[in-house]
Amino acid sequence: MNWFGAAYYPEHWPRERWKKDVRTMGEIGINVVRIGEFSWSVVERKRGEIDFSVLDEAVDLLDSEGIKVIMGTPTCTPPPWLTKEFPEILQKDVNGLVIASGSRRHYCFNSKIYREETSRIVEAFADHFGNDPRIVAWQIDNEFGCHNSTVCFCEDCAVAFRVWLKKKYGSIDKLNKAWGTVFWSQIFNDWEEIEPPRRTLTSPNPSLVLDYKRFSSDSAIDYHNLQREIIMRKSEAPITHNLMVNFTEIDYKKLSDSIDFVSWDNYIVGDYDPDLQALNHDLMRSLKKQPFLVMEQQPGRVNWRTVNPSYESSQLSFWVKQSFAHGAFGSLIFRFRQLPFGSEQFHTGLIDYDGEPTERAQAFSKAIEELKDWSVVFPQREAAIYIDYENFWINDTDNLNNKFDLLIDGILPVYKSVRSLGYNVDFVFPGDSLEGIYWLSFLQVSNLNDASSKS
Repeated sequence: MNWFGAAYYPEHWPRERWKKDVRTMGEIGINVVRIGEFSWSVVERKRGEIDFSVLDEAVDLLDSEGIKVIMGTPTCTPPPWLTKEFPEILQKDVNGLVIASGSRRHYCFNSKIYREETSRIVEAFADHFGNDPRIVAWQIDNEFGCHNSTVCFCEDCAVAFRVWLKKKYGSIDKLNKAWGTVFWSQIFNDWEEIEPPRRTLTSPNPSLVLDYKRFSSDSAIDYHNLQREIIMRKSEAPITHNLMVNFTEIDYKKLSDSIDFVSWDNYIVGDYDPDLQALNHDLMRSLKKQPFLVMEQQPGRVNWRTVNPSYESSQLSFWVKQSFAHGAFGSLIFRFRQLPFGSEQFHTGLIDYDGEPTERAQAFSKAIEELKDWSVVFPQREAAIYIDYENFWINDTDNLNNKFDLLIDGILPVYKSVRSLGYNVDFVFPGDSLEGIYWLSFLQVSNLNDASSKS
């Protein structure tokens, strides 16, 4: 069964409205809804007072319409009472300044206190929903690294970084040699002398910066695995995490090894380029060599760009169909209903501010009807582009061309060239099998394009 749905937040609406919302979902053709990922202060208003009644009632109503649930763990939004009690869980930026609460993703992956609090709330979710057959999947947290939250420079990270370095290098002498610390008199005598690459007067040691990027990616994945292990003990439902568009700060290949299926959030971050969206679809399919889910599909206008353009409702249908053509088994719209308050109040949805379905809902419903019996497409392997996430981090630290973006300026043009020749494109990663792939070098792509233009 292909999954068609939306992100829904019952806590945003009066209870008397929920039945109508769920009935409308059924009329549109929705069969899966994601809930819960921002619900911590709803479920636990005060420490220890855990109440799942809002989510329980929502799951019951959705089930009455035959709609299954993807349950999100709520750890991307620690509630105000928690950050007030433990301000040390908050991230610090490169200047050593605390990132204030009041938004989301403001916690540190390496905070011992926050990891304990995470275990506690995730265990409560898993105990309560783990054996519920209506929960067809779990989403851990939400968009690791979003809002520049991959890298933190707090003391907890400094301690964890030193442990990470000891494991990697074994001795301080090996680290000094690998980093070339003799330059600018930076030789270390003890692990405790090593600090995160906070703001310096000029560029810090690039090897330190690169290792810190590696460490930060590993920290996010380790935090993910903390939750994964708890859920796996309590539930047999598959586990995922919603990856992001054009995002290279976390090694998605390594993270994909810890999820049962890849899901990602399909947003237009700049001038719309269908090839760039196709590249992201193919990348997500290639991570596990399996069909993937679009966990969040942009419905139209968003709220977070410098300028937020509107799109025709028909564009939503195209976006959904494009994802299926590249190997998706489902698409969930973010969000079900437009919100009249909060930071996302100008983000469009399927349902308008007045509670009535929009033309976008009609377009999505028509796409569902056309795709509901669609067999999942897994394109034949023809050409491939090699990706190692470490190359993105090296590109960020080499200081040769700070205007060059490896993904947009390097990989995308090659992808476009190969696609223009009619080849399906896979991505391969360190250790992947290359069986069945026709390799195109940069020179071959150039020559083939020249030949194509002359014919």
